[in-house]
Amino acid sequence: MPDTVDMREVARPISVLVRALVDGVLELAREWRPDLVVQSQAQHAGLVCAGALLPACAAIVHHGGAGSTMTALDAGVSQLVLPSGADRYVNADAVRERGVGLSAEEHELVVPLLNRLLTDAGLRAEAAAVRAELRAMPAPEVVAAELVEWVRG
Repeated sequence: MPDTVDMREVARPISVLVRALVDGVLELAREWRPDLVVQSQAQHAGLVCAGALLPACAAIVHHGGAGSTMTALDAGVSQLVLPSGADRYVNADAVRERGVGLSAEEHELVVPLLNRLLTDAGLRAEAAAVRAELRAMPAPEVVAAELVEWVRG
């Protein structure tokens, strides 16, 4: 029987994170352009395919799950991973060690960290390099055919 998830437990930290991100983006906007009057127009968009959205993004902040991590790598965008259990700490370490992003605990999510995520050219360059590496890999059906031939000898 599959485990069930209480979505209220999932929604609360996500809504806190979204509010923190919106506040962080607004604070960055105020720092960069104090003459601007910026108001939050954040709206809930429902479920969105990250793979379709990420190529148009400067970066992503996520929980460190394998799907989010790999989707960001495939899109070639910098990442800020806020791990929360399971393999997420391993993924956060891998992101940081490969140079494609940063990792932090939720309480460390502050404007300067978001500023670094958005402005660090090294993170962007490494993310683009990993995307190129992934795109250069053979397709799964090619690997499968090679494995079949290898097994046949």
